[in-house]
Amino acid sequence: MNNNFEELYKKFTSSMNDFFKSSKPQIIASALSGGADSSALTLLLKKWCDENNIKLKAIIVNHNLRSESKTEALSVKDDMLNYGIDAEILDYTGEVPLSNIEEVARNYRYKLIIEYCKHNNIKYVATGHNKDELAETFILNLTRGSGLYGLCGIPKTQDKNTITFIRPMLSFTKDELKNICNIENYKWVEDPSNYDTKYKRVKIRQLKEILNDLDLSTDRIINTIDYLRQARDAIEFFTDKCINNCITDKFDKLNLIEISLPELLNNPDEIIYRSLTKIMMNLQPDSENNQIENHHIRSETIKKLTDKLKQANLKGIFSDTTIGNYKIKYIKNTGKIQIMYLE
Repeated sequence: MNNNFEELYKKFTSSMNDFFKSSKPQIIASALSGGADSSALTLLLKKWCDENNIKLKAIIVNHNLRSESKTEALSVKDDMLNYGIDAEILDYTGEVPLSNIEEVARNYRYKLIIEYCKHNNIKYVATGHNKDELAETFILNLTRGSGLYGLCGIPKTQDKNTITFIRPMLSFTKDELKNICNIENYKWVEDPSNYDTKYKRVKIRQLKEILNDLDLSTDRIINTIDYLRQARDAIEFFTDKCINNCITDKFDKLNLIEISLPELLNNPDEIIYRSLTKIMMNLQPDSENNQIENHHIRSETIKKLTDKLKQANLKGIFSDTTIGNYKIKYIKNTGKIQIMYLE
């Protein structure tokens, strides 16, 4: 076998073993588009699964955004069979979106994959997100004015409605993934949208040479992301500590939680914002209708709520407040508030 492939596979094996240190699942799915990234992932995953006696299922989502989408999906499925990989095509049958096409397609892709995996008892899905995409996402989120968490980029693992998405290719460059396909004599599909400059991500990709000239290489961006993730982890540590200290009672059946206001407010504002957000998000029950993301709470809303809570702590006056599906109530003479999720 090609020595270069062996080195790349060794790196892949190390990444997969990090995800499954204690035990390995009986089946793993790969999200397969037919492009170089997901194809390389699936080819490496096939070898790893065979070595570990794990069943592999490749999931192809046909978004029906182009007339040739179905034909391409069938072709990718046939190609996978030639490599001994079982593949399933999931068809999107809704209306073609007229705006925010990438975001809408991504959300439906996750929805279809999650539904399929839940019905087939698959707990883990691997995706082909790579090092270059991690750097592109950083720049993309920078243009959107994202804060610390947005700039930390694509997470290595992500839980969505009981399904865990793993991303073992984040240390691989795009060129390495193409090299894997070439070594395996696999001809990947080129999506024309990858070259359509109406998408901001494509424009960022085309700026790569200019960014390199400015010493803003992919590796330098990745280093910055690593530093940001260390800062995020520190904030998460103190956020969890704050939550543990300020919660005085839980009423799970009522989707209600009681909090000590002085204990909560005895923290820097950033920790207060994160703690309130996390507490409220965790109150949301899992449901079939909540398969993509939890209903997010705008940061501006949390900041306004914090200001009101500070006044309540000082003056003992607070009007019951409803924020989206949440009701916040101040319990007089106790220094406590109750947060309830209204279904």
